[in-house]
Amino acid sequence: MQTEEVFPEKNQYVVVGKIVDTYGLKGELKVEPYLEAKHWEKLKRVFLKRKGGPYVPFEVERVRPHGKDKLLLKFVGYDHLSSVEGFRSAHIYLPKEELPKRGKDQY
Repeated sequence: MQTEEVFPEKNQYVVVGKIVDTYGLKGELKVEPYLEAKHWEKLKRVFLKRKGGPYVPFEVERVRPHGKDKLLLKFVGYDHLSSVEGFRSAHIYLPKEELPKRGKDQY
């Protein structure tokens, strides 16, 4: 029996960033992206996962650049600092099939 058969979600999601902190009072999150910023700007939905828990979808309200290498991410319906404080250090996932396609010269 293969691992994929027992845990089918295990290989269906890929980490695309990490929430490093909150930002401001209106529910924005500071993100260390693992994808280029241009790909983040197109995202409509991402997934967060707590250790041992399921992948939970969050609708993206907006993404904007922050500093040299970070992004600010805002989820729909999360409008206050207190509503996003628990997301610190969480990884952000996308289903494999939603990852940006690689160019012919990318590996």
